[in-house]
Order: sequence, then structure tokens, then C-alpha cells
Amino acid sequence: MRYTGTLTRWDDERGFGFIAVDQTGDQLFLHIKAFTGIRRRPVTGDRLHFEISRPLAGQSRAKAVLYEGEVAPLRHPPRSGGTRFGALLGTLVDLLIVATFGLLLTLLFQRQLIPPHLVALYLTASLLTFGLYWRDKQAARHGLWRTPETTLWLAGMLGGWPGAVLAQHRLRHKTRKRPFQAAFWLTVAANLGALGWLLTPNGAQQLARGISMLEQLLERLMPYATALLS
Repeated sequence: MRYTGTLTRWDDERGFGFIAVDQTGDQLFLHIKAFTGIRRRPVTGDRLHFEISRPLAGQSRAKAVLYEGEVAPLRHPPRSGGTRFGALLGTLVDLLIVATFGLLLTLLFQRQLIPPHLVALYLTASLLTFGLYWRDKQAARHGLWRTPETTLWLAGMLGGWPGAVLAQHRLRHKTRKRPFQAAFWLTVAANLGALGWLLTPNGAQQLARGISMLEQLLERLMPYATALLS
């Protein structure tokens, strides 16, 4: 059975909102992926017709959603061979960038141009960033609260961008959203610029000073941490 209703609330960044159902008066959850061949981004006040999914456990939600007046879904044409090849080439280039960066980081560490703390930072940040993308992917699938894109960009800029690239292609997440990708690669450039500065004499001096201050802080906090754990 199909229902009709009005979109009363919409969060475009997170991709979800609520519909006031004409037949029942209920507020029904709506996720952007419930649209069947979406022509445009929804806005508050849109008239919609849809079906209702009622899982055994969890929140009822709209499915097979169409704008008022639409009678058939907008089907995307299949990708051409050239488009598929371009997507594959883009993936290979991105993964090559990550592999090259990993090799560069290893060489810099072996030649003692960067401290082990910096290598550990990139590894830890990449793991955490991969986790953020995985969590956001799961949230998108289940209509839960999404991770803000600004958080994903910041995590990448702080050293997690290799993990972000791997997550994007492994999870097939955020790879087709061009504005996101443009901003993401700007954060990668900013991170690489900061790394280049750390290789200068002044940058290396500031990094060593920062690491020393961090180690002193950890030494002071260690007795308190030990007392709390005992």
C-alpha cells in the first residue's frame, strides 16, 4: 500500500528527515536512500508518496519514496565501459598514492629524518579514520546519525588520510561525491605541506620540542593514572 505525506523536517547534511503521513498523522522516518531514483535533494514542504517498512524491531520508515506527480522511478543508465575504466583507474591512482606515501614515510624514518612518534601518529590516525568511515557507512545503511563530513576531513588532515583513502575504496563510501572529494584532497595537500615543513630545520626543532613537552606531560600524569587503576 502506498501512502502520501508532507516532508516536515529535513537534515540535508545527514540525509534524513521526517514525513507527516496523511492517512495516519504519524511522523515517519525518511532516509535519502529510500528515494527511488532521486531527481533532486528533498526540501521541507515537499509532497511525497511512499510505502512504509515496518521491521519486527526498530523504527518504521518510508521506502520506495517518490515526489508527488512521479509515477515511475528514474533509472540511472548503466555505466559505460569508459566510465568503469575511469573509476578503476582512479582507484588504482589513489591506492598508489597511499602506497608511495607509506614507502616515503618508511624511508624518512629509516634515515632518522622523522621520529617514531610521527610514524605512530599516522598509523593510529589512519586506523581511527578508517573506523570513522566504517561507522558512517553503517549509519547511512541503517538511517542512524551520520558522522559530519567536517569530522572526516579533520581526521584526514591530522594524519588519517591514508586510512581514509583505503576506507573510501574498501567500503565504497564517499567516492562519488565530488564536492567531498575535492575538499578531502585539499586536506591531504595541507597534511603533506605540514609534513614537508617538519622536514625543515625549524620544523624539526618545533616537532622535537612538542614531543618533549608531551613526554613530560605524560610522566606527570602517570602517577595519577596508576593510582586510578590500582
